[in-house]
Amino acid sequence: MIDDGREVSYRELASLSADAVRGLEPRTVKVVVNGQDLATVALFVGCVNSGVVPLMVPATMDPGLLARLRATYEGRPTSQDLSLLLTTSGSTGSPKLVRISREGLRADNKMSERLFGFDAATRMTMILPICYAWGLSVACSVLEAGGTLVMTRRTVMDAELADVMLSSRATHLAGVPYMYEMLERFRFFERDFPALRGLLVSGGALAPALRRKFAESAKARGISFSEGYGQTETTGVMSTIRTDLMPERIGSIGKAGEGGRFRVDDGELVYEGPIVAMGYAVCAEDLLKGDEWKGVRRTGDLATIDADGYVTLTGRASRFLKIFGNRVSLDEVENLVKDGFSGAGCAATGADNDLHVFVAHASAGDVGNFLVGKLHFNATVMKVHALDSIPLNANGKTDYPKLKGMCR
Repeated sequence: MIDDGREVSYRELASLSADAVRGLEPRTVKVVVNGQDLATVALFVGCVNSGVVPLMVPATMDPGLLARLRATYEGRPTSQDLSLLLTTSGSTGSPKLVRISREGLRADNKMSERLFGFDAATRMTMILPICYAWGLSVACSVLEAGGTLVMTRRTVMDAELADVMLSSRATHLAGVPYMYEMLERFRFFERDFPALRGLLVSGGALAPALRRKFAESAKARGISFSEGYGQTETTGVMSTIRTDLMPERIGSIGKAGEGGRFRVDDGELVYEGPIVAMGYAVCAEDLLKGDEWKGVRRTGDLATIDADGYVTLTGRASRFLKIFGNRVSLDEVENLVKDGFSGAGCAATGADNDLHVFVAHASAGDVGNFLVGKLHFNATVMKVHALDSIPLNANGKTDYPKLKGMCR
């Protein structure tokens, strides 16, 4: 791996990892605060290799919540199968964790390595925090393939990120949708990156117009553009699709990765496979539990599966409102605005007959008139709020609870 210009071999990483966990008891929990650096990776690898269970948390976590997590879980005994603990949210006060088994972690490493085509020549720019499922999955699968992690504390807001990629000869970049929205706004990919081979996005869906733009740009450059679909509860991505190769499939999340399968039950997408977590933990006693989910995850997403097996998400089971008796998808509202107003950010929330739309980099009045024309309902049931930016939680997703509190 490469960290701040320092190149570290696998042999040296193994030595640093062993030193990092010296004195820790196997099958107990160690809280790992992410510094997005060599020390964090070494501690994580050392924990997993020695049977210590890392509980990954962001450095930005509220101090009170971090203290609660330490008091609840640090040093507590675990079941023999437990290998990793991830938080379900980086921004709330809940100590609820996802329990991931050693076999589930190993299966995800192998599956992601194959899905994304990682190999020993891979040099992954790690702007994704490794304390969350998507970032950790990318990091582990690159290491599994014998590739190189390019650790950086630079973000998509930093012009120096391009310099990091160029100096390290980065071949891949993985991010979540808002990162790509920012990179597009700053015209990041108008620069030339000679070593770049692939772009990866997961952790939510890009707006349809932006998905198509990235797919077409990637194809023109001769690089891959892979969109993944996953949840913390499934360790990493359940599926991926190369939309640069299949532009006609833009909007689909693809097919399940090897060893897994999708089905639809009463409109809800259900995944079955080896990467499904063991269950949740809300107290120390739960760390001793076995596999409660038995390889089945009800995703909470509504979906359809076509005759060729390709899955298309149609919304979240909980992301619908009734407007004058008509069902309105909040996800659809957001996509309409993002497609209709180039570069705009949008988040929708509210209650029945009380739709609140938050926009950034667009006029509230223009968006309101646009949505009334598109959705054909009375403007009195909708309020559009203009913000400087859409608030995000610690894992880079829209902070809907915060927005809910801003509705008035």
